[in-house]
Amino acid sequence: MGVLVNNCRNLAIFFNAVLPEGDKESRLFFAKAISNFPFALKNHLRDMPRMDELDMVEEGERRDLSNFDHKPAGVANQLWVKTEALYRAGHISESQHINLNQHLTTLMDVCGVCERIKSTPIPFSYMLFIKLFIMLYVALLPFTVMDAFGYLTIPAVMLTSYILVGLEMIGEEIEEPFGMERNDLPLNQLSQLIRVNVHDILQINLPHVEKQAARPGFTIVT
Repeated sequence: MGVLVNNCRNLAIFFNAVLPEGDKESRLFFAKAISNFPFALKNHLRDMPRMDELDMVEEGERRDLSNFDHKPAGVANQLWVKTEALYRAGHISESQHINLNQHLTTLMDVCGVCERIKSTPIPFSYMLFIKLFIMLYVALLPFTVMDAFGYLTIPAVMLTSYILVGLEMIGEEIEEPFGMERNDLPLNQLSQLIRVNVHDILQINLPHVEKQAARPGFTIVT
């Protein structure tokens, strides 16, 4: 996700340098479209095809997100279409267009990496073997240490069981990092942070409550 944060900032910096200061329409478009991508990706990874967190940009058949089942691809398409329009209008040079294409491609590269992580769970045979090993180890442990520990065998076995079971639960938690539990990645906060950064770079004002939502420790209810 760090790659996504940096790439969105770089895109905003690029457009801020290229676009004329008086072109408020294009600045607002890119501020909204770039900010929409992390929110679309977050909801896509959580299997929540919602659009209420996305800012509306220009209307048009090729840009309407409702036409896309894959919302991150729809947002990336909006950015590509607008960028090509600026290039054809002469607002972006050929060399700038080539460099910009790399940043736009990175958006979908990040999406693909996240999808691979989500769709590649820990093999069932591996999980089953670990669970069976822990169960057998904990069941046999008291008989191997009873003579040495005596009455301390009970707390020793309980502590060992707690550690082993805890490690197994941590492994299962890491398998799905895009969920909504406290130990998962803070996708809401990261998405809001990107929105604030992009709007600041492109000199588009945001309400104060939006900026507060991007600060650490702020809980965003979804």
